[in-house]
Formats: sequence, structure tokens, C-alpha cells
Amino acid sequence: MTMTLSQADIWELYETTDFVETELAADFYEVKGKAPQLLGDGHFWEIDLCEGIWLGISTWTNPNVCTIACEERQHEVEITLWIPTRRQNSHYTFFGSGIAPKEVWKSPADREGIFLSIGFEPDLLKRMYSNSSGELPPELQMLITSNDWQQCWRDRPLAPVMHAIVRQIQACPYQGLTKQIYLQGKVLELLALGIEPLRLERAVVRDRPLNRNTVERVYQARDILQQNCANPPSVVDLAQQVGLEHMKLKRGFRACFGTTPFAYLRTYRLEQARLLLQEGKLSIAAIANEVGYSHLGHFARAFQDKFGITPTECRLGKQIIL
Repeated sequence: MTMTLSQADIWELYETTDFVETELAADFYEVKGKAPQLLGDGHFWEIDLCEGIWLGISTWTNPNVCTIACEERQHEVEITLWIPTRRQNSHYTFFGSGIAPKEVWKSPADREGIFLSIGFEPDLLKRMYSNSSGELPPELQMLITSNDWQQCWRDRPLAPVMHAIVRQIQACPYQGLTKQIYLQGKVLELLALGIEPLRLERAVVRDRPLNRNTVERVYQARDILQQNCANPPSVVDLAQQVGLEHMKLKRGFRACFGTTPFAYLRTYRLEQARLLLQEGKLSIAAIANEVGYSHLGHFARAFQDKFGITPTECRLGKQIIL
């Protein structure tokens, strides 16, 4: 049997499930319950660790193929870890914040294991790790965006130390406030272990010059993005079109243009939108659609973040603030 569910369907299933709620500390709770029967046999555990960090763990066996349809949406920084019962192909995925694309997730039948997810509000990470000038370290700059497409690093192998931390989280010996503090420390360890490979990769990129052939392919990729700005290919598809491995394309883009492919695309889209607004022939909604924004609110926020004025103010001739 194959099920197709939306994210709203999933949330509704969990809301109708019996659960027990326990207060850890003032205004912070943990929730435990049995997984919705439609999704399989198992249990879930969710905890608000502080304002801006949450932790969720599910253990279950899924007898059915399950397809989950996700709409374009705002997304926080998130780490997800999958540990199959047989401990083969354990992996994690690191999601940056920003706009998550419309996509479909497929979970095969007879999937059994532990799924752990940790969410971080971008504003919390900014408060915790910005320097005295309000700037984030480069590793977090890659992760934290607002009105841009999110970056993600998928299916990375799970190190033994990450396995150990998951076991420590499951076997937490404390209660109340002590439990809250202990688990906060563990999820920050997982955040550090997720960021460290990004830091090392960035250091390698900084020290490795690009050859002429790679530079030409990076510029070819830039041209493809410009020509298809309303409906761009994914980074993986773009890399295939120009004959580069997708991580090499990302590194090349940063070396050539000082940014990622889709940060470059975002700037290009907004520059094109500015020209169209000043031209005054199309409606704001039509311009948003023309440059690839399906959500008018996302377009308006991105435009104001970039230029310091709203699309309407730009159309009326207000001076752009750079």
C-alpha cells in the first residue's frame, strides 16, 4: 500500500494522537506519545529545549510506502539524523534556513529505525554567535538566510560520535530543569559536529585555485541561471548541465562570484525586478512571477531586504537605499 500525505495531513494525524505532556521548566514542555497508526508502529518524543531550539525523536516501523508532499515554505535551521535498526546507511542532513522548495519525500516500506530532528531559530543563532559588530562567522552565514533559497547538505555519513550522542539523548538520566540543560548541551554538540565539515570544506576551497576549465564551466552555469531565472534548475541539475560535481560548482561559484549559485540568482532576480518596476509596464505580481517568485510576500520581503524600499515605493520612484 502507498500513502500520499501533505505536511498538513501529518500534523493533523499527530494532533489526534494520545500523548502525555510534562513541564520541564517554566513554559517549556516535553510531549510523548504513540505514533499515528496510519504511519506505522512506534512512538514520538518532542521537547522545547528553550526559546528557539526544539528536539524531536521518533522510533517506528513503517509497513507502507509513504509519500509526503511539501509546499514551498519558510524553513529554520534543522539537522535530521536517520539511524536504521540494522545500523546500515545511517546518515544526517543539514538544512539551512530560508525558503525551502516545493518537493516530494518518499519513505520506502518496512523502514525501521530512529529519526531525530533538531530545529534552531535563525535569530537565536544570530544572538548566540554574532561578533560585536553583529556579523556571523562564515560557517553560519552559509546556513542562515531569510528570503533566499535554503542550502542543504544531504545524506552525510553519521560519525560514531553522533551515534553516541543520540544514545545519550535517549538515555538521559535527569528530570526537570537538569534534563532541559543536559539536552541543550547534546543538541549543541550535534550542531557543532554538523558545522565542522562545512568549516573544513570552506578552508580547502579557500586554499585551492580553480583551473581555467572549471572557471569556464562556472561562468556557463551562471549564464544558465540568468537565462532560466524564473524556473531555475536545482544545483545538482545545473552541475550536470555544465559537467561539474555539484559541490565543485558551489565552490567554484563562491571563488568566482563570492557567493553561492542561488544567492547569485536571488541578486540577479531582484535586479531584474528593479528594472521592470522602474519601467512600469507590468503589475508587481506579474513582475514577481516573471523573475521566479511564486509567493508575492516572499518577493516583497526579499526586495526590501535588498534595496531598502518596497516594490511599490520603487515603482513610485523612491530612491533605493544601498
